[in-house]
Amino acid sequence: MKTSNKCRSLLALGSCVALLSVATQANAAIKGTAGQCANANKVNATWTYNWGSSAPSNLPAGVEFYPMWWGYYGATQAQDTAALTALKNAGYPVLLMYNEPDSSSQANLTTAYALQGYTHASIAANSIGFGNLISPACADDNDTWMQQFMAAVKSQGLLCHAVAIHCYQSSASSFLSYVDGVHTRYGYNVYVTEFAPTDWLSPTKITVANCESFMATAVPGLKSRGYVLDYSWYCGTLPGTNVLQTAALFDSSGNLTALGSQYKTY
Repeated sequence: MKTSNKCRSLLALGSCVALLSVATQANAAIKGTAGQCANANKVNATWTYNWGSSAPSNLPAGVEFYPMWWGYYGATQAQDTAALTALKNAGYPVLLMYNEPDSSSQANLTTAYALQGYTHASIAANSIGFGNLISPACADDNDTWMQQFMAAVKSQGLLCHAVAIHCYQSSASSFLSYVDGVHTRYGYNVYVTEFAPTDWLSPTKITVANCESFMATAVPGLKSRGYVLDYSWYCGTLPGTNVLQTAALFDSSGNLTALGSQYKTY
């Protein structure tokens, strides 16, 4: 998600079976930020991303950048292989694929077209020894689009290190149930690359205190799940009372909010 006004309720077998999350028990999930790359170190984040394919010039030292191929625009296999090779040579450890392709306001791809590009990425990754290819993150990771996509990924033996999740729920229990459900449905490790509590109202009825309570349950819950490898709080808003604004980690000057100070502790 690049904007905060979307309304929504809210993994591929690789060439090596060991990539399946059911066969992988990871260490505690690694904290990141979805956006606000320049401030990621202020919350002790290990990684960050900004929905783009190259790190910003103000990326803090010691924070890894995860590039994203936001959509697919008809590149050839050779072009995608060259692009992924360049990312690997630049030292990027992970590639996130496609931002909410099931949404007309985001990447907006048919399943078949997305699979064409994802197949290119899988072939390229296998050819250059790049293991951390992450599935598209859908607006709804349980919808028909994602189910068809993941079924094709499995049947075609495409590389997928983890399935990406975007999830916005009003309660931590429903959020964690959603994460568990996606993992159970697809059987892969999980990257929760966008999450925060919301009711999708403007002004929101979700208070900062509600966000603090949500975070106090949700983040430890993610860290306790061996299949959750990475997580990043959505940082696309500043403090206020509109949609997701009470979940802001930083103010307009880049200073930590009370919620940001809490996120820093995990």
